[in-house]
Amino acid sequence: MFKDQSCPSQARRLTEAQSGYPEIVEAIKIHLKFLRYNGAIVNLVTARAIIVATILHLNPGIFDQKFKDSSTFRASDSFVRKFLHGLLSWSLWKGTQAAQKLPED
Repeated sequence: MFKDQSCPSQARRLTEAQSGYPEIVEAIKIHLKFLRYNGAIVNLVTARAIIVATILHLNPGIFDQKFKDSSTFRASDSFVRKFLHGLLSWSLWKGTQAAQKLPED
């Protein structure tokens, strides 16, 4: 699950204008914020699904574009984390787990 962090970071340099697709970035942000503020858990799988589905809906050609090194766009774990941290100031948050009981001698 991702949680808000109020302190700005260097990762915030990634803006809608720098992405080249500000309308897609804004649509992704709206979907993720809607889920989050209505009590849904947003984890890497959910965020990646929203990102990929929004791109496929608004501009599927993004997945076919080749970069200079002949690679294509991939919504990897690291990309999703950087996207969420840079644009929304969200970071991965895990709940605590119960400690293991010590065995009796």
